[in-house]
Amino acid sequence: EKWEDGMRTTGESGTYEWWYFDGKLADGSTMVVGFYTKLLTNLQHGLEPVIMVNIDFEDGSKVEKRVEYVKSDWSASTEQCDVTIAGNYFRGDLEKYEIHFQDDELTLDIQIARETMSWRPETGHMMFGSEGDFFAWVVAVPQGEATVTYTYQGKTVTTGGSCYHDHNWGNKSLAELVNHWYWARAEMGPYS
Repeated sequence: EKWEDGMRTTGESGTYEWWYFDGKLADGSTMVVGFYTKLLTNLQHGLEPVIMVNIDFEDGSKVEKRVEYVKSDWSASTEQCDVTIAGNYFRGDLEKYEIHFQDDELTLDIQIARETMSWRPETGHMMFGSEGDFFAWVVAVPQGEATVTYTYQGKTVTTGGSCYHDHNWGNKSLAELVNHWYWARAEMGPYS
């Protein structure tokens, strides 16, 4: 349901949460955008918002951004995905999303249209041990169509392609819970 892609933690110490976009675009580039309550290396800190953007261009060049913000720059809804960090946003309702990021070098706007129904494994919570440690996962857009416009180094590009959006949260570092994490892009018909 829509609320499952809303904020599920408070950002307090010992928790983390992120909203993630991954796209393979028609211009040959790939793009990853994440809105985080904190860096995963700072799990014991309180809310310290971060946005990460990675664009890998077809020619091998890349853009890598990690912009850190302060707690007062953050707001997020518990009713649906609606995360705002200092005028940047990641918001949507399971069917359609929009993402906006801007700094002094890059302006990025993404629209997502879901093509495959949202999914989560059972409750979405994977429990580890007897202490209540967990990693949770909702795949709001297993496969979607993205329209992307970005301006970088004075050049504006509009492109599109296939994409994915998920939402994760937990209370223990993934490095302490999972031994190896493999991630790849693959599509076969309506499956990704």
